Amino acid sequence: MSLVVLILAGAFLLLLGWAQVGILRRRARVRRALEFPSWRTEGRGAGPKGAPTASPAGQASSPRDPSPIYLGSDAETAREIRWDPWRLPNPHFLVLGGSGSGKTQTLKALAWELGRRGLGVVAIDLHGDLDVEGGVTYEISMRSRFGVNPLVVDMDPDGGGPDPQRFIVLRSLKEAFAPLGGNQLAILDQAIQETYRTAGILQEEYDTWWREAPTFRHLEEALDGMIAAAGKERRPAAVKAKVGPMFGYRIFTKPQVPLAETGVTRVDLSKIPSGLQYIAADALCRQLLRRFQMRGPREAEPRMYLVVDEAKLMMPTRKEDPHAILNRIASEARKFGLGLIVASQYSGHLSRDILMNCFAKVLLKTDKIEIPPTARRFMAERDRLVMLLAPGVGLINFGDEEQYATIRVQPYMERIAHG
Repeated sequence: MSLVVLILAGAFLLLLGWAQVGILRRRARVRRALEFPSWRTEGRGAGPKGAPTASPAGQASSPRDPSPIYLGSDAETAREIRWDPWRLPNPHFLVLGGSGSGKTQTLKALAWELGRRGLGVVAIDLHGDLDVEGGVTYEISMRSRFGVNPLVVDMDPDGGGPDPQRFIVLRSLKEAFAPLGGNQLAILDQAIQETYRTAGILQEEYDTWWREAPTFRHLEEALDGMIAAAGKERRPAAVKAKVGPMFGYRIFTKPQVPLAETGVTRVDLSKIPSGLQYIAADALCRQLLRRFQMRGPREAEPRMYLVVDEAKLMMPTRKEDPHAILNRIASEARKFGLGLIVASQYSGHLSRDILMNCFAKVLLKTDKIEIPPTARRFMAERDRLVMLLAPGVGLINFGDEEQYATIRVQPYMERIAHG
């Protein structure tokens, strides 16, 4: 009897040891998955479209330099105005301004300065004009080498896997191809589930999450299978016709664009339609936030910045939706070391989460019709907004000041000229 007990105890200890080894391996996988791939290419314009390009100057890769960033000078007193995201309660930055206001030059200046200080910067470029010296550019288009894969699953054992990811993808498709009815969404949901099953990625089996993620090419194959099985039933075919552009452009079937931890990585989405821009940008931003969340809370100092040049194109129909990715980044990302720099032409495109969590605000010149709502939402003086006429001249506040100062922002081109 004692021999049987000893054998059973030994078998139990052996199984326990195997389980511990499995846990350690999973943790090691998670640690490896949290590292961003880093790309650097010297020379400009070489290689196929969509391959990374960088200026010969290169981007700083030195340890992070937490020195305050010079923004410009006070238009009234000539004192220097500096932004210190390492000391502010929240490191996010908002730039508001109409066409010709100097908004793009301000965004490029911020991205360039952060990159020089050794921080990672990912610029989601929806208009095609956020290139900076020393940065790496990935052009996403029909002919590009790289793309975006919205079907990559979150590896968090407690909240990730294919099931949550398919809900995220469905929400994104609903925004990009509105209106999509309940029956159409149900067909897409069924197709996404089949796509993950075919890839062998199952919600209840964590080890399968590490398998290579399917792409929208596999989603198209799943829809084609449903169409073939439907016979005379036309709804699956109608759904495919509705979302057809996301298959035709092939940007969701290519290797995932890599995002470096230092320097400026620009993802140029300007060559694709706005609906596809939304899907691609939403997926990239969610993946970026996920990586930082999985690393766990850090010190308040920012480690990386996301730059978005037009909030309107990334906000859902319900801009106050707490699940909208820009709202989540604005309200949640600070404690994980991820900062946000976001721009908009009109204050009405911005949610409360963005307005409340962006401590640094620069208000550049805007359309006359936009001045009253801007003054109201930002608690700025209307008369001072009216007087903003020159590009790069605006009002600035760092969240803890009663009044706005008038700033002349030093433009990006001037910074480059001075080195």
